[in-house]
Formats: sequence, structure tokens, C-alpha cells
Amino acid sequence: MLGYKIFRTTLLTLILFALVVGQITKARADTTRRDPDDQRVLAKAQYLLKQVSTERDTLKTDNAQLKAQLDAANARLATQRKTSDVAISKYRENSSSLGERLREMTEKNQQLSADLLAAQNDGIERTQQVRTCADNNLKIYQISMELANRYRRKGVFDALLQKEPVTQLKRVEIDNIAEQYKNILGDLKFQPPREVAAH
Repeated sequence: MLGYKIFRTTLLTLILFALVVGQITKARADTTRRDPDDQRVLAKAQYLLKQVSTERDTLKTDNAQLKAQLDAANARLATQRKTSDVAISKYRENSSSLGERLREMTEKNQQLSADLLAAQNDGIERTQQVRTCADNNLKIYQISMELANRYRRKGVFDALLQKEPVTQLKRVEIDNIAEQYKNILGDLKFQPPREVAAH
């Protein structure tokens, strides 16, 4: 729309200029004769010149207003760009920081998972050790009861044979039984794990 107005104004200015130049040339050629048609043409040319001048002034004003609006829009755009650049920079910093924290948390999570798995395996091993200890305690109890029963059944004759000084057969039998029970009890003794024993 603005381009059309400028084109029209320029065209009217050129036509007016041609008319004025033509009239001036004609007026100079014939200075003695002035007729009313020339006066009318001159008045029309002056009117058109005034109209073109008014439109030119209007277009200058419109152009100045548009330039001011464009400058204001460019200033707002520059401000928005600065604001958006700052926001993007902060977003990148936060994103980088969050990425680093996420990586650290992932590493800690992996370490905790490994520690948990080790603790679970250790718990399973200790549970098995407790079961073994409980089984061994039961066996030791049973052996103790058997020894107590044998001692209770030991009569005077067995006591005399045990103290018999010549052949000491009963003494050897009792020592063999004692050795057998000692070996059984040694096998049932709790053996702590290597890492616990090392501490």
C-alpha cells in the first residue's frame, strides 16, 4: 500500500512537473499573450502541485511513524533476544549441572546396588553358617547326652577294669572312644569365614 502511494505520488509529481515545464516554456514563448485557458491550466497545475505536496508531506509523516514503529519493534526484538539468550544460557548451565548430578547419582546407585548384592550374599552365607552351627550344636548335644548315658551306665566292674594295671584293655577302649568323640567334636567346631578370621 505504501509502495503504491509512493509510486502514485512520484508519477503525479512527474506529470505535474512536465505540465509546469510545458506551461513555463509556453509562457516564455508567448509572454504577450495570456489567455484564460492558460490561466486555468496554470491554476490546475498549481492545485495538482499543492495536492502532490500535501500527499508527499503525509507520506513523509507516515514514513516517519513507520520508521519509529520499526525502531521500537527492533528494540523490543533486541531486548527479547538478550532475554532469550540469558534464558538459554541458564538452561544450558542447569541442564549441564543436572546431567552431572544425574551421572553422580547413577554411579552412587550402581555402587549401592553392588553393596546391597554383596550384603545379600553375605547374609545368605551367614544364614547358612547359622544353620550349620545349629545343626552342629544339636549333634554336640546328642553326643553329650550319649556320653552322659554311658557314664551313668558305667558300673563298678567297668570302673575296676578301667583301673586294671596289667592289660589296661578297658583303658585303651575308653581312650579310643574319647579320641573318636574328640574327632567328631573337632569336625563340628565352628570355623569362622576367612575374612572374619583375618580381622
